[in-house]
Amino acid sequence: MANIELTDDLIALERAAWAEQQEGRLTVATAARVPQATKVQTGTLTCGEYTTTTVKVSCV
Repeated sequence: MANIELTDDLIALERAAWAEQQEGRLTVATAARVPQATKVQTGTLTCGEYTTTTVKVSCV
């Protein structure tokens, strides 16, 4: 199971991009703000016979 932490700032960026997309006016600049504002860290956690991938998303 992934552990994803979303900040209020990131959610606001996602909402703005979604609103523009729904209105048919999504710009490259707005779409680019979301990945530019995030830092994704992944890792692998092994416990006994189980292995899972962990994901942490945060604003940079």
